[in-house]
Amino acid sequence: MLNAVQGEGFRLALPEGRSWAAVTRIVSVNVDETPFLAIDVISLGKGASWALKMDNRPYDPQNPHDIEGNPPGGDKTGLYLANLKEMGGWKGRQNIELRLFVIGQPGATVTFGHIFLASSEHNGGVAKIKENEVLGIGDWRCGFSASTSQFIIASPRAVGGISIPMPYLSSMQSYSLKKESNANTILVNSSTDWADFQTRMTVASGRTPILHWTVSADWKQPHALPSEGPECHYMAGSSVGGEATPQAYLLSAHQFGQAGYETGEAFLPANPFIGGTALYVENYSALDPYFEAAHVSPDAAVKAEMNGFGYRIPVNSQKIFPAGTHLLLADSYLILQPGDSVQPLELSESYLRMMATIFHALPHPPTVQTDWNEVAQKTLHDLTLPSCVANTEKSYFRNYVNEPWDSGAEELMTQLDPFVATLMYDQNKGIQTPWMGRVADGLGAFYLPTLHWLSDWNKSDQPTKADSWYLIFPLIQLSRAAMLGNSQAKDLVRESLPYLITYAHVCDYQFPVFYNPQTMGSHEYSEPDCTGAYAYLMLQSEELFKEGSYLNEAKAALMHIAPYGLNYSYEMHLTALSAAACARMWKITGDESYLKLSLIPVANFIRHCWLWDVSYGYHKKDSYFFAVSSMPGAYVAAFEEYQSMLALKEYERIASSHIPADAREMVSEFLRYAPTVLRFTLPPFMAKGSVTPMNGRNHPNDLSLYIPVEDVNDGWTLSGGVGQEIYGSGFPMVLATQK
Repeated sequence: MLNAVQGEGFRLALPEGRSWAAVTRIVSVNVDETPFLAIDVISLGKGASWALKMDNRPYDPQNPHDIEGNPPGGDKTGLYLANLKEMGGWKGRQNIELRLFVIGQPGATVTFGHIFLASSEHNGGVAKIKENEVLGIGDWRCGFSASTSQFIIASPRAVGGISIPMPYLSSMQSYSLKKESNANTILVNSSTDWADFQTRMTVASGRTPILHWTVSADWKQPHALPSEGPECHYMAGSSVGGEATPQAYLLSAHQFGQAGYETGEAFLPANPFIGGTALYVENYSALDPYFEAAHVSPDAAVKAEMNGFGYRIPVNSQKIFPAGTHLLLADSYLILQPGDSVQPLELSESYLRMMATIFHALPHPPTVQTDWNEVAQKTLHDLTLPSCVANTEKSYFRNYVNEPWDSGAEELMTQLDPFVATLMYDQNKGIQTPWMGRVADGLGAFYLPTLHWLSDWNKSDQPTKADSWYLIFPLIQLSRAAMLGNSQAKDLVRESLPYLITYAHVCDYQFPVFYNPQTMGSHEYSEPDCTGAYAYLMLQSEELFKEGSYLNEAKAALMHIAPYGLNYSYEMHLTALSAAACARMWKITGDESYLKLSLIPVANFIRHCWLWDVSYGYHKKDSYFFAVSSMPGAYVAAFEEYQSMLALKEYERIASSHIPADAREMVSEFLRYAPTVLRFTLPPFMAKGSVTPMNGRNHPNDLSLYIPVEDVNDGWTLSGGVGQEIYGSGFPMVLATQK
């Protein structure tokens, strides 16, 4: 139901019996010239919210193709901007169908004021800052507004700007500006009744100027640290209808914030309030003393939200800091660059370039050396103990240390990981590990001849549910064993490939998480990076069997990587294998487009790393700098860490001298730190008390064994809750073969 309101605008109301209602309008617009849709939300009824959806194709209610932001709308009044070019990935003139929704209970209303298309011709924000107090950041300007007690960052290309208020609405006490040849610094002292704050904003010159600021606090009286929103707020400037206001919001389809305990980052492509693309990173390593003192962890603490972005300090309301406490509360970096492209390759290149620049500015802890030959011998011994061995007809290893055996619950992945790693080790050292033949003889039991299908964890001979990557990755492991001369593995790969190729065609190389092995249907969810792992397997198979059809399969699969952009990862070692597959395809064909394509999985991989040192709580003596999550936002696991290392070593060996320096450096640094991270997944090397004695299924971990814990968590969560993983135990043997 659409009602006119006084002046320009309209009210959208929900009729009885509906939970949503929408109004539709088709507009013809050149998104290169007028990319922004401005939506002024005047009021919302109780419990009401609104959303925007769009498409540049005729609406098909049976197969809707909605393009929307994340989130798609809001429940607050204010000015919202939608970058049509960014959200749709469009260029030039488009006929766009816009649909505005009201959502809520019957009778809910949203009142919209001006809704109009806008360009970014000028911005009035910088005019509030005296010219001699403005610092240049490339095409941007930064200064401090004493009248509003906030830093302001703005560009002539931006529709508005960014404001960074003083912490906790503290009042300014003093201000100074220092200009030097290599850096310019604004220093602001402010205070509340319970603490004094010092904010230091520095613009460092260089290839890409970096804006860096820190906030420290000195307590004057006992007080808990209050909760506060993200540091940076969007401001609407005069180019979108009048005076600058903090009530400005952004709808974006491509921005993202921190996941789990990964790098504290916010990536903001084609952002109209910025007038370009930005990357924000919080230096958590410098904040470890605060995390220790407050007994908190930075779980997804850096946000990319509708009204702004940045670090939201995790607080403990029960922790009262005494007078005299001094703590660093924030250590933030921001890079700004021109450009409004959201094409996957250009986004990946921008992300890697900006992250590498900030990486240079971050502190880098030392690596820790380990005698991996000695550790490998201990791991090989431990793998023969009753706590690790089941020795059934079908399987040799337990799934986890001390895991009670459930007949039929054997996992092929668990058998293959130590098997392939020890095969590499044995050939490197010229020895024969006694149990290798026993494991090799049991591999064929996982093959179901009725389906020509390789099972990993199914108890039934007529399985109805399986996981895509649990089919693809064991075949990669078997192909590695085949290349090392194991005939059983080679036969299993040959027999299993026809089923897998048919399945890839059924799902059009867009592999689901779950499927029905008998019908190849019943698809659930998505594992995007399976497509790159599949391509890698096809290239392995082409090398093994010398059949050109496998090369064509790899080419077809790689074509499906780019559309996922920076949302490609499901399992991080599969993401790394995707980069290796691109490099191998370039080496085979000479087609440089595959090298460029490899930057998409590389950027996705770096996005999910931990570019900080977790040195508080249980991890004061451990080091996990540059670890990678097992899955986006998840814990660190030895299996994914070292399988990623193997894949990126291959990528580096093939492509290192042919990829951009930023990508090359980030891959090289991950590889440099990976052995240190892996060391601290082994309980004998981990800090005392950091591993739980019992896993989450109430089975004992054995902390004397050189078998890694599956789950390494933040500084305040015990590791090992999932257990000690046999299927990640191969890494000491692999590292013992490395130079």
